[in-house]
Amino acid sequence: MDHSVLGMLVAAITAMASVVTFLYRQIMAAQTEMKTRLDNCSAHHEEANKQILALSVEMAEIKGKQTGIKEFGDLVLATVKEGHKT
Repeated sequence: MDHSVLGMLVAAITAMASVVTFLYRQIMAAQTEMKTRLDNCSAHHEEANKQILALSVEMAEIKGKQTGIKEFGDLVLATVKEGHKT
């Protein structure tokens, strides 16, 4: 094999290896960035879920109070209605 052809092959292989190394580093950097972003999203979702749970509990308490007030009002109306019958 001619030395110039061999030299060109070595140069081409070296260039391709450099490109592969560069692309690998780019992929790894992007993967690290995406993992960081995903971790941040997970933390925000956990906080949002905690807030939703707290709001759900508060809403249930309010609905319970509202139901209790309605039942009390219905009882008062029924008592008044019974009082007017006699």
